[in-house]
Amino acid sequence: MWREAVARAGGPDRVVVRGVSLGTLAAALLIDDGARPAGVVLAAPVLGRTVSPHFARATHGAWGETLARVAFGPVTTPDLDEVLARTDVPVALWLLPGDELLPDDDRATLRRAAEAGGARVRIQERVTEDDEPDDLPLAEHVRATFSARAMLAGERAFLEEWLPDRPPRHERVWAFLCGVPPALLERCAPGTPSGELLATLAREDPGDDPRVAATLAAAGVGAAQARIALETTRRWGTSVLDDLDGDALAAMLDPADPDGPLPVGRVVACRNFQRASSLPPPASHGDLDVVVRWLAVRPDGSTTLALSVSLPDGWSVAHSWRSAGLWAAVSDNGRLPPEASRRRLMRVLLRAWGIPERVGRAPDGRPSCEALLGGAWGRVATERITVPDARSRAWSLPSPRGRDTDRGPAPSSARTPPAAPGAPRTRPHSTG
Repeated sequence: MWREAVARAGGPDRVVVRGVSLGTLAAALLIDDGARPAGVVLAAPVLGRTVSPHFARATHGAWGETLARVAFGPVTTPDLDEVLARTDVPVALWLLPGDELLPDDDRATLRRAAEAGGARVRIQERVTEDDEPDDLPLAEHVRATFSARAMLAGERAFLEEWLPDRPPRHERVWAFLCGVPPALLERCAPGTPSGELLATLAREDPGDDPRVAATLAAAGVGAAQARIALETTRRWGTSVLDDLDGDALAAMLDPADPDGPLPVGRVVACRNFQRASSLPPPASHGDLDVVVRWLAVRPDGSTTLALSVSLPDGWSVAHSWRSAGLWAAVSDNGRLPPEASRRRLMRVLLRAWGIPERVGRAPDGRPSCEALLGGAWGRVATERITVPDARSRAWSLPSPRGRDTDRGPAPSSARTPPAAPGAPRTRPHSTG
């Protein structure tokens, strides 16, 4: 990979090596073997001699750590701190306090060695505003690796120092605009508000996904909302949107709602965890029965959601996640009425799951949320979303058989009744 990068770039001084998590050990071995890139970016680093025991402790407790120390030796030699202490290659190192795979003592050891070798050390910002799995092992390390998928705070300055104006900014902006689909480009004509926003986004960060930026601009998203959505796609990677055609992407990122723009950045973040979990995408299964088992907005504003997905052959899975800011985003920090906030929350979740949704009208004339399931549009009952009561309450999406399914709380191991003979057997698949 290193040789290929050097060949494509035209020399090692035009290549920056980037390592995340275990990749930081691979980067250290590359430098130790004599590679001399323009610079090295390291995030969520680990030490080869301790990463296995720390991983075992985080996932299996003290006994797991003891067994790992006996059974496993160093992952690599020389170790990361040894390489950084003696290298003359420019290095930028990001450390995250609380990283389970690099505890305080290891972090201090690595920092001393890195600074002795001339590396510039930065503290990595903790990602707290996006949706997080509810009980994720190694949560801090996973957050660090997730956030390192995008450019880290301050990383651009190092790249501009190591690779000055390569390629020139005007070339990058031109390449950005050439990546916009023609149909979207027509909707962002020069001199229009959409055209001005697209030009601004291209100048601010030509490394963004031009398709996403143009979709946001064409949808009339405000500049602040557009930047939030683009920041989300940078953080999680645009692969969470790659399976969407133009119309589906536009529908997902369209912020229109009777009570103000939807937080489209949250839609992308929720979608990431739907894809990374074992949940099959609901839009791809006409006979899918999606039942939300439990949802509560707690007094501190965090939102905890659990849902189950049942397929016709009797297979089911439960999944949950929490978000520190999802409820605040959909409720405009509590300023919107509860019924409007519930509807907006449901719209965000439906979009993340890939289920077509729209704003309808309830019998009393107020805006409601409708979803397309089983080939028919139906109103989604949101009245039973608990706000801010933390007790378990059940609510559901319309079942594909045209009726609401309110089964009440059930353990995650519960299985649906077997399908009737001849029913299609759809197997779950990972979308992470």
